[in-house]
Amino acid sequence: MSERYFALRVESRDMHPRIKVNEVVIYDTEDATEPDDDVVINLTNGQTIVRSLASFDGDRYRLRSYTPAAASTLRRDDVKACYPIIGRCKASFYNEIAGSAT
Repeated sequence: MSERYFALRVESRDMHPRIKVNEVVIYDTEDATEPDDDVVINLTNGQTIVRSLASFDGDRYRLRSYTPAAASTLRRDDVKACYPIIGRCKASFYNEIAGSAT
């Protein structure tokens, strides 16, 4: 991976069935997010979550998760960064290609 693209193994069921537990998501740290993007969110408290972005009005992120189906809101002050997910794959495939890149 470059400095622009990063991978994250999803450990929660919050986005199932869109994103399964143990899938690896690839996200882009230089591209802007748009409504309906699945996103990786780095929180100011150090946590990282994966959600679907419903909207962002400059002050609040409105988010969706799927299991359970829920809507939530985060204040801009609680979000360190929000990145669009550009791909996903099974962990075994990611491990294989990551290992061959060295």
